[in-house]
Amino acid sequence: MLLNCKYYPDGNSYERTAIIDWLARDPTSPITRNPFLIDRLIPNRAL
Repeated sequence: MLLNCKYYPDGNSYERTAIIDWLARDPTSPITRNPFLIDRLIPNRAL
């Protein structure tokens, strides 16, 4: 279940806690492997 889902401009959605944990270890997108800037996350109201 996705709680507090966030959208990133790369077209993917992430659960907020999971992506923050990921970025603490690796500053790239877990899907695209491109650099990931946490300040670009926006609420995904569709999910």
